[in-house]
Amino acid sequence: MGEAVLWVVGAAAVGGGVWKGWPAAKQIIRGLYAAVVLAETLANLPATLAAIEYELKPNGGRSIKDRTEQTVQGVAELEATVAAVVLQQGEIAQRQDATAADVAHVRRQTASLKTSVGRVRRRLDEHIQAGEPAGKE
Repeated sequence: MGEAVLWVVGAAAVGGGVWKGWPAAKQIIRGLYAAVVLAETLANLPATLAAIEYELKPNGGRSIKDRTEQTVQGVAELEATVAAVVLQQGEIAQRQDATAADVAHVRRQTASLKTSVGRVRRRLDEHIQAGEPAGKE
């Protein structure tokens, strides 16, 4: 029985020690986990750096650098297209202004011609009513 008491006392002492030492043990476990993660990260570092380097160098269109250059070129082409469209819009506006001026001129000429035709018709009517020959004036 004494031996059993000693075992109980010993187990209680060990349990109490574990209970009180648990916060420290947690810190040690966290530190070991961080060390394992760091070791894995360092082991993968060359491959990670190679992948980054692959993306930052031209390689026939598959890298970020190539895609960025393609995007910049595409934007430059779009800017040139937009500039050409703006220029064409300006030319179209000028043509519209010139066409509007031509239409106004044609309207004035039409009105003048209408007035002249009206005068000729009145004279012709006057000649016909007066019984005078049309060719004689």
